[in-house]
Amino acid sequence: MFRLIAALAALTLVAVPAAAEAKTLRGKTSQGRGITLTLGADGVPTSVKFNWTLSCNKSKAKGPVKSSFLRPFDQATPDALNDADTARRRFSGGLRVRYTGSISGQRSGEAWSGTLSIQREFFRKGRRFDTCKAENVTWSVA
Repeated sequence: MFRLIAALAALTLVAVPAAAEAKTLRGKTSQGRGITLTLGADGVPTSVKFNWTLSCNKSKAKGPVKSSFLRPFDQATPDALNDADTARRRFSGGLRVRYTGSISGQRSGEAWSGTLSIQREFFRKGRRFDTCKAENVTWSVA
């Protein structure tokens, strides 16, 4: 009986194909900042994480900021990626921030490339007092 169970277990291990693994591609944006695209086992994008340099209208603040796009995306296939999102966040002291971003990309061989835009609007007492953004930033990963 033990031999039969061992034989069935061994047969099961041989018959089950190895699961494909997720793949992480790294590259740069046109701002010279890092970007990471993670693909699922099926080759469909699951996340995009990137650094960008902001430029603000009123404040002199400049510097790197980390952001990401996570699924579910508006469109995600093994060959194309499109997404646009808006999020809002409240902070103490009445500060509110609206984050708006969009990304598009396409696959060419094993590499991906596209554009992204991101914006942060700062509000206090219902009035916008500053906007920081990066528009039409190109990116590529391999």
